[in-house]
Amino acid sequence: MNFFAVSDKGRVRKINQDSCGAFVADTGLGFFIVADGMGGHNAGEVASAVAVDAFIKGAENNPGIKTIDQTTEFIRNTFRRANDVILYKAAADATKTGMGTTVVAAVVVDDKIIIGNLGDSRAYFISGDKIKQITEDHSYVGQLLKAGSIKEEEARVHPRRNEITRALGIESYFEPDMFEMEYKAGDVLLLCSDGLDKMVEDSKILEIVLREKEPKDLCQQLVNAANDEGGMDNITALAVVL
Repeated sequence: MNFFAVSDKGRVRKINQDSCGAFVADTGLGFFIVADGMGGHNAGEVASAVAVDAFIKGAENNPGIKTIDQTTEFIRNTFRRANDVILYKAAADATKTGMGTTVVAAVVVDDKIIIGNLGDSRAYFISGDKIKQITEDHSYVGQLLKAGSIKEEEARVHPRRNEITRALGIESYFEPDMFEMEYKAGDVLLLCSDGLDKMVEDSKILEIVLREKEPKDLCQQLVNAANDEGGMDNITALAVVL
């Protein structure tokens, strides 16, 4: 398992409110997460950092996860813990009121990948020459896409494309969507914030993944591609070559 992450503030934002993290236990379990903060001042940055910290510290304290059920419960519990901390920090500091974060996390256990997400940060799976978006966007335009009311190209420019319907910190707690999938050696798992996929089409993401063999180069080229298209938001790409 070979992995790397690149996070960049893009060409428009003043600060980077994305956070990401990874941890591989001695048992071989791999834990990976990307969070995209929302909120004024530095609040979004705080919220995303809380989500990553809760997940990675939880991973460091639970390296002995063995079953799919344990893995699913681990993701849900760390999301719930992060949500509680975000709400507490927001209540204690008026400058952080309303902060929240999207989150997508994955655990690689044996020959399976377990993924949980809230918001519009995405998980992609690349196998052979095919790319598949695993997660569904919890957003207003995501709902429209699912209903068939708009097309992907319309979603990219929709005036309400930044409206999130589920995230950490904006309610007492949302249950994440959970996904389970098998993989084989050489497959690639990509976690990213929406600053990547809103700028770079899936076909271009696939082209870069197939061209770049090293996760470090892969992630940097994805970030470069998003910036070349305008870099309208923070951009984070975390790639795992399985």
